[in-house]
Amino acid sequence: MAKLHWIVFVIVGFILTFGSWRISMERFVLFFYAGFVFLLIGIVKLIYRSRSEESKRIESRTRPAHIPNKMPNKPMNPHIKYCQRCRAPSRINANFCSNCGNRV
Repeated sequence: MAKLHWIVFVIVGFILTFGSWRISMERFVLFFYAGFVFLLIGIVKLIYRSRSEESKRIESRTRPAHIPNKMPNKPMNPHIKYCQRCRAPSRINANFCSNCGNRV
């Protein structure tokens, strides 16, 4: 299911609310409230998006520049090799890491 952008909810909510109020509030009261709900959903999505982007920015600034070396000295299984960047195990014939995409 595709996620709708917050501005879509705001625009549809504004059109429904303003249109039903302008035409006839008595006949289109359901559309008025539906538009109001769309406006609220759009505003909540905007607030949630801005907070998640801010937390990602803060996280990227506090993340260490490198990952300490936790690679085992001698692999237990000879058919497994480890990524140099994220230390994730991968098959011996893999060209790229399945975790971070780095060339192995």
